[in-house]
Amino acid sequence: MKPRIGIDLDDCVINYVQGVLDFYNHVHFDRVKYDQIQSWDLHECFGKTPTKEAVNAMLGHFTHHDYYTKIPPVNGALLALEKLIQKYDVHFITARDERAAEPTYEWMQRHKLPISQ
Repeated sequence: MKPRIGIDLDDCVINYVQGVLDFYNHVHFDRVKYDQIQSWDLHECFGKTPTKEAVNAMLGHFTHHDYYTKIPPVNGALLALEKLIQKYDVHFITARDERAAEPTYEWMQRHKLPISQ
């Protein structure tokens, strides 16, 4: 039996913040750059969507948009995971809400990652 490890998806495997940022800039015709993101509370980082509620609504739309399923993996993550999967029983961890479950599974399937529910 292989040892079990857990790996966070967001910004460890999936380049999530960059994906959100690309979607935000597209929707709001803005040019917020990655290095301007200084908090997980994104409403603090986006000038044109100032409230937490507005950002949460935007994330709901993002979850069901092509941008979501086209987020690139973090550079080198898939290669590293290939090696880890050979030695460990890998489980992916995320704090995403239920709205994101199906698109997240689709992303994982497209990138041939093991899915445990």
